[in-house]
Amino acid sequence: VVPLFPKSTQEYAQRWLQKKGVRLLLGKSLDKWDDKSCQFKDGTILQADAVYVCFGGKPNSKPASTQNKSMFTMNGRKSLLVDQYLSCSNNTNIFSCGDVAYPPTEALAQGFHAEIQGIVAAKNVLATIHSSISINNRMTRYPHDICKSSRMPLVYVLSLGKYDGVLGFNNITIPGSIAAIFKWILEYTKVLQMEGKLLGRLIWKFGDAAALFLSRTIVRPPPMP
Repeated sequence: VVPLFPKSTQEYAQRWLQKKGVRLLLGKSLDKWDDKSCQFKDGTILQADAVYVCFGGKPNSKPASTQNKSMFTMNGRKSLLVDQYLSCSNNTNIFSCGDVAYPPTEALAQGFHAEIQGIVAAKNVLATIHSSISINNRMTRYPHDICKSSRMPLVYVLSLGKYDGVLGFNNITIPGSIAAIFKWILEYTKVLQMEGKLLGRLIWKFGDAAALFLSRTIVRPPPMP
């Protein structure tokens, strides 16, 4: 259950599900599934009223795969391998960010990471465009030049129903209703930021800076899985 999160978060989520009467089949590998059933590799078949695929999917790198393949390098999940500037390994004029990108430092599919990658990619596109005009357009490294560290912080809110969840920052976890309240605040202020509202912009500018500062000084990221 949520294997990329700290053990305390995994255990809290597992207990919450079991209290709700959920039957967990852990350690089993899926072979195939459809809208009404799942089949494991050991041959076990589960029938259901509905099947929800909740483990994510492969990144949509098909546009890159249909181009000249020598321009891109992909891993087994079809993510595009990028360097510290988020430029594709075989073509430094093409940049990639978000779930489809696989940076050399880490490749956690988190919204906060994707947002920072988008900022870095945009900065480097502009630096590339203006490089022939000024030598001061230095490329930005991910994540070093943004968070002053080689690791991005692990920041998340795991929702468990409407009034429960786990708030996590690196190895610190806060379970319970406070996590649900905090997620509502995050969502509300994020919408304000996206709408260009001053309050939202100020809250997230301070929040991002505080998260990056704490992660590189006091509350360091957990070891890579």
